[in-house]
Amino acid sequence: DEYVPIVYIDDICHCREFNDYVKEFVTICNIGYKETKIPLSQYVKQSEHLPVKVLVLMDSKYCDAFSEEGIRRFPDLAFMRSHSFIVEIMTKGIDKGLAVKWLCDKYGINTEDTISLGDSENDIAMIKTAGLGVAMANAMPKVKEVADYIADSNDNDGVAKVIQKFCLGGNENE
Repeated sequence: DEYVPIVYIDDICHCREFNDYVKEFVTICNIGYKETKIPLSQYVKQSEHLPVKVLVLMDSKYCDAFSEEGIRRFPDLAFMRSHSFIVEIMTKGIDKGLAVKWLCDKYGINTEDTISLGDSENDIAMIKTAGLGVAMANAMPKVKEVADYIADSNDNDGVAKVIQKFCLGGNENE
């Protein structure tokens, strides 16, 4: 299969058939999955709940062209990569940046007093919203372009080093 669509409903990944792409996805995200055995469009119509988002899994060489075509054909939707082989599709304007703003409003925190860290395109709005936007060393290039700071990689304790440097006032190498 060139493209493998999946939908998120009730924190479960729903796919028509389980394959290597789905296996890698559920392993990375540590989430459950359900094989529908019927077309996802039919499954969603029968479901009690609507999907939170749709993801399409594919060979990474197709992701950019897929996203560009999706943006052209469906301007009310947002298409972004969240991994080398994953394109997320959701309603435009619903993103992690809005989540940061919502949390700040709820707890009376100024967004300038926040730090957001990320590595994928679905983190860009969050990184732009925070007072300090941090891209991990292993982040996608578009994420690094918008970040205020590039941290060490996830695999090399980058998050802990950012907390040490910017929150605890120490040297990130401690």
